[in-house]
Parts: sequence; C-alpha cells; structure tokens
Amino acid sequence: MRIRIADIMTREIVYYDHDFRKECARFCNSRRIKVLPDIRSRDTCYKFENGQFKREPIHEDQFVQAHTHIFQPGLAARFNTYNILFVREEEELVGVVHFCDYNHPRVYEACYQKLYQLERGALRLAEQGNELTEQDLAKFLKGKNTREGTSRPLKVYHFHQRSTSLKDILEFVQHHRGLKFKNLKKIHEVRNRIAHSLSIVRKHNPDQGSRNYDMAAFDKFMVGMEALLLAHRQVNNRLYFNLAKEQGNFNIDVNTVRQTLHY
Repeated sequence: MRIRIADIMTREIVYYDHDFRKECARFCNSRRIKVLPDIRSRDTCYKFENGQFKREPIHEDQFVQAHTHIFQPGLAARFNTYNILFVREEEELVGVVHFCDYNHPRVYEACYQKLYQLERGALRLAEQGNELTEQDLAKFLKGKNTREGTSRPLKVYHFHQRSTSLKDILEFVQHHRGLKFKNLKKIHEVRNRIAHSLSIVRKHNPDQGSRNYDMAAFDKFMVGMEALLLAHRQVNNRLYFNLAKEQGNFNIDVNTVRQTLHY
C-alpha cells in the first residue's frame, strides 16, 4: 500500500478573501489556523497573527505534488519550516496538508502493512538455507538477555509464529545474515506506536487541553519510518538475490520471489 499526500490532505479549501476578512478571522480563530491561501493568486497566502492578516509569497518548497509519497525524504524538514504545505496537481491548488494529517487511518494501515511485510521477510531470510533453526533463535536471545542483564522469560520460538518481537528478529537476522540495519531502536518505536494505536502526531500536554502538536515527536516518527522502509528494501533485496543465486536465474521476477517464499 503506497499512501500519497492526496490520500491524507484536506481538499475543502477556504481562501482568504478581503471582502470577507472579518469572517476569515473568525474562521482562523475557531480552527486555530494561521495560514489561508489567497483567493486571487496561486502564489501568495495570508498569514494570520495577532488578529491581523499579512500577505506573503508561497515559497516553492511550500508546494507539494498530490502524488508525492508521504514518507518521501525531506518532507519532515519542510513541515518543520512551514507546518502546512499547499498541494498542487497539474499546477492547480487542490488541497492543503498539515503534519497532523499523518494521524489519518490510512497511514496506520500502510505502516502496519510495512511492519508485517518486514517481519515476514526477515523470518524468511532467517530460514533461507535451512542451517538456522528455532534453537538458534532461542540461543541468540538467551545470549542477548545475558549481555543486556535482563531476565525476561524465554519461550519456545517458532519461525512461523509471531512469538517474539520484530526488534529481536531483525537483530537475529543482522547477526547471522550480515545485514546492517539502521536505527533499529527507532523501528521498534514505530512498531510500538502502531501496534498500540497511539497517535502518530501527538499533542503537547493533551491532559491539559493543549491543541498544539508535537513536531519533535513527528520528526522521530519520520526518522523511524525512513529506517523501517530501508530495512524492508534490504530484506527484500537479500531474499531476491539469495533465491536468484540458488536457482541460477537472475531473470526471476520480484513478485515470483514473494510467491515462492510466501511472504
């Protein structure tokens, strides 16, 4: 599932109109909105501060195309600068997107799907070659407990059952298959946030009624997603080349690999 900006943006745009400036001010106060696009120009907006509107140019990097993938590298930095981006489609303004729009249900679905695919792929990678067994996984985790000084209970682990954490599986694969995953801790944090249905973009001090969203938490989530998507590509790549080498066929289709390995 590939989620694009068009899937989470707000399509119903309210523009700044000088003839209705009082109504625009009431609208911004009611919605806690700070920026409205200009009804008479595609390249300017009105910033609402201290009860007044100020006309400003829309910088080129404040525009984003509707087809842009929501986890495209560099998007988080642009949200840090502007909070809100204007969405274009064929040069026409078709919507606006705020970083809090990442709380959209479709984003959760996409994240869950990627986490599941990564886990299944990592388990298949552990199984490839048949030299690694569930006993190897149990031995690895027991050694990890000793190294970390933890005393979590050990169970009988099965590659075909979701009986251990994604982080443990990735560390096991990293150790035995020579892959180097980036930011495993951040991937684990994304996994926990999605698994427990926690807000991707949370508010500052929500118990105190705050309506301001936490940009720092959003940045951490985006770093975690970048690491997760990289790990997903690494695992898929290794699975493909391992099977292609085993079969002596480098013309094999990527989807065929997934069907063959059932992940």
